[in-house]
Amino acid sequence: MVGVIPFIVAIFASFPLVIHTQCGRTRTRRSWHNLSSDDRSSYVTAFSQLHRSRLFPPLVDDHGNPDIVAHFEDGFLDTHRTFLIRIDEALERYGWNEGVVWYDSSRGGLFDDSEMWDMWGGMGEGCIASPFDTAVILDGDSGSRVCVTRAPSYETTIWPTSTVTAIMTHVSDVNEFGRAIDLGIHAQVHAAVGGSMARIPTSAGDPFFYMHHAYIDMIWSSWNAVHGGGGTDGMCYGYDELYDAVNGGEELAAQTLENQENEGNAWTQQQGGGGGGGEEGGEGGEQQVQALALQTENPETPEPAEQPEIRQEAIATGLSEDQVQNLGLTFEDLEWAESIARQSLQGLLSGSGWNQ
Repeated sequence: MVGVIPFIVAIFASFPLVIHTQCGRTRTRRSWHNLSSDDRSSYVTAFSQLHRSRLFPPLVDDHGNPDIVAHFEDGFLDTHRTFLIRIDEALERYGWNEGVVWYDSSRGGLFDDSEMWDMWGGMGEGCIASPFDTAVILDGDSGSRVCVTRAPSYETTIWPTSTVTAIMTHVSDVNEFGRAIDLGIHAQVHAAVGGSMARIPTSAGDPFFYMHHAYIDMIWSSWNAVHGGGGTDGMCYGYDELYDAVNGGEELAAQTLENQENEGNAWTQQQGGGGGGGEEGGEGGEQQVQALALQTENPETPEPAEQPEIRQEAIATGLSEDQVQNLGLTFEDLEWAESIARQSLQGLLSGSGWNQ
């Protein structure tokens, strides 16, 4: 059973998916990576105006309300989708008509994208910079609004694209899929950015939250395209690109990490005493992106005897004890997500069509 944050009491039935049945036009949510320099500037300008407006603080509060937006339960995907549609609509007031832009953190090098972070308030610890230095987060102790903070955790493991697409391809139950993504790359990025992003009541104050969650919704839309269920049909928006399903050796060759002989791994280090994994954790993160994102030149599915072992550190969630506590998770939650990731990758390697 999934570990549930104590203050979340709503169930899936409490979160009906709001569908716009009539669209004057359809937005196309675009990837940050595909935007021109001018479009990036225009989007940041529009979002900064929304961030400074009286509309924004209530949105931050609504995300932290478990009766409106669900976390670590079946309503996670649906309620965040509905929440983002409100942002799509709000941005139109400030001249941006294409919907929330998404940012793919699975590509690797999240913290190397200095140009992006500079445009969104910087990645130094403490309050983020202008134009996003407005006090938008409600402080529970003082009752006043405070600024958005970031406290980057550079050693935090973030699943590479190959792991995300493996889960998308092989987990056919929407609730199991949503839970795996929620506990996996969703939680990983929140923990990695840190600060306001690391806690549910404050995370929606960070403007990067919205690019991250548009990416999570893009993953779900990709899952819909593979498994059915309509995706964003009728939602008045779509995406400029989706992930493709992958099958066996035709698309993905997962390899053992070059540091197989090293003692321990990111997962056991965290279970053994928290901590961030130090330099080994950061190095392993780079290696896993290189190792798991490789595309094989051989279109044939390898024989079982030739398949490399999928080591635990290749797909471990790798969050520290403090990060797990801040997000309201347990290590049992993360262990479940990691097992789903491993089985998904093994299913691709064997061509078995494994489904959870």
